[in-house]
Formats: sequence, C-alpha cells, structure tokens
Amino acid sequence: ILLPEDGPHDEPIFSEIPGSFRETTPPPPPSNAPPPPTFFVGRDSELWVCVESILNHRLTTIGGRYGSGKSALAAKAAAHVRHHRHFDAVVWVQVTTHDRFFDDVIGAAAFINTSTLADLASAGRVLVVLNDFENLVLNGLGAQDVAAAQLAAREHCRLLLRGLLESCSNTRVLLTCS
Repeated sequence: ILLPEDGPHDEPIFSEIPGSFRETTPPPPPSNAPPPPTFFVGRDSELWVCVESILNHRLTTIGGRYGSGKSALAAKAAAHVRHHRHFDAVVWVQVTTHDRFFDDVIGAAAFINTSTLADLASAGRVLVVLNDFENLVLNGLGAQDVAAAQLAAREHCRLLLRGLLESCSNTRVLLTCS
C-alpha cells in the first residue's frame, strides 16, 4: 500500500522536521576490557551483587574454580559500570607474576595516558580489573616447600594489592581468582 509496484516511490511520506539534529550523548569512558559474552544467561543475580559491591567497596573478589565463568562475570560487570558511566575509565589487567604486577597494571592503563601509579591516581574514578589474580601465587613456585612458598606469595600479593589501593584512592578493584 505504501510503495505500490506500479507507482512512484520518490514522494516523501512525512514532511520535513525543522531544525538540525546532532548527537549529544557523550562517548562511553575508555576501556580495554574484553567484551562480555554474547549470551550471558542465568547469572543476573551474581552480576547485580558484583556491580553493587564494585560501587560500594574498594575491593571486590570473584572466586571460583577454573572455567566457572569468573572472567565472563567480571567482563559483564565492567561493561555494565562503563555503560552507566560509574567510572571515568575501566582498566583490564591480565595478571602474570608478582614481579611484574605494577608493570602489568601500568601497561594495561597506558590507553588512558598513564605511565606511573601517580598518573593512575589522578585519572579520576577508575575500575581496575585484575583477572587471574591467582597467577601471582602460582607462577614461579618450585616443587620444594610449596606450602611455605604459597603463604609467602599470598602475603606478597596482599602487600601489592594494598599498595595499589593506597596509592590510588579513587580506584576500585575487581579481582578474579580461583
């Protein structure tokens, strides 16, 4: 009816709207976080608990077994707080070893023009996601006296995390760990 086969299709259906249109929505905050999974089913309650914790606490931890979806939940939570502009930036850090911890954080935050923790501290409200935090404890351990080495590594991790939170007071940390 609107576009008959035997009639012209060049006549406008609606009249011109006066004025001009321009996009005024600000761009989302910068982020290097991976996109969340396309299908995120059955985890809504965990997502809301995670987001609420991120907004109300300096440190939020997602724990679980390998392959249980910790990183997927973290990616979805990071996308949510970014979309709703709760933070000025979201920095996703793939944790490697405790010797490289601060280098990993600064390297991941390079997209927001940071080269030191002081730069990160002045970057506004930042969510730092530390993915696979257990690598700080597991990497570099020899077979000898594993229990003592793990305790020492955990204490070192606690000190590294404390150093990050104390040096960057405007930063919230979401960490995944098995």
